[in-house]
Amino acid sequence: MSRGVLVYNKSYCDGAVKELISSFCGAFRARGVALDTVAGVTVGYGEEGLSLAPLYADFVLFYDKDVKSAYALEAAGYRVFNRASAIETCDDKQKTYAVLAGCAPLVKTYAAPLVYERPDARIDKAFLDFIESVLGYPIVVKSSSGSLGAQVSVARKRSELNRISKRLLCKPHIYQQFVECGGSDLRVYVVGGKAAGILERVCAAGSYKTNAGYASVCALADSPEAEAYAVNCAEKLGLDFCAVDFLRGRESLLVCEVNSNPYFKNISALGVDMSGMIAEYVLQMTDNK
Repeated sequence: MSRGVLVYNKSYCDGAVKELISSFCGAFRARGVALDTVAGVTVGYGEEGLSLAPLYADFVLFYDKDVKSAYALEAAGYRVFNRASAIETCDDKQKTYAVLAGCAPLVKTYAAPLVYERPDARIDKAFLDFIESVLGYPIVVKSSSGSLGAQVSVARKRSELNRISKRLLCKPHIYQQFVECGGSDLRVYVVGGKAAGILERVCAAGSYKTNAGYASVCALADSPEAEAYAVNCAEKLGLDFCAVDFLRGRESLLVCEVNSNPYFKNISALGVDMSGMIAEYVLQMTDNK
């Protein structure tokens, strides 16, 4: 029997992660493949080179953001899904936007300048003046890394912008235009270069977030435009599978972000077998049919 390993992060294993792991294990088991689970991979380096506990697997399904481990697994000869470079790029919104610029319409975004951690570090007033002038209020401020809607704030006036910018001063972050989209977005799932399904998510009352845990209503949707953009984004970023989030702009759809480790409970509940499609693709790519 072929074997695979699913790597997850030991420090982040809530009910949603456990449910995702169970879904993957069932999908691979149904195809005659055992899928073991590993809570993180310890990596070491020394005179003898890379130190890595062996995984007895034909492939690694990497549902973690600890990219050094993914790079180490690739260096040791394992086929990792998604690849380390793709996970690294998607986990940094600035890198994601740099790669996608020109191949898909993006939410208007500006990267914060690098500020070193020094006792005299100060907010750049001129930069925030510029951000105010080009984006207007409200302004969305995000840490460059973060998932599930965490590290996302909205500034509705200068005092709030100053406060949020001060908190993130020495951390990579971005400023984005607030897109009035009626409290909903589209998430397109892509597997193996093909759109697997589209989910429309509506945020809960009083919230502007539609991420898992925030959305109050989810339904299947149809959008050839979103599918085409999502497939293009996945190809550009080198992703085996992903979810691409879109906001509805005034003139077109706008890419908000790309998720290399997407959750899919909501779309699976609507009849789209995401874990099965990912399993089929992984086995096809590793010749375990």
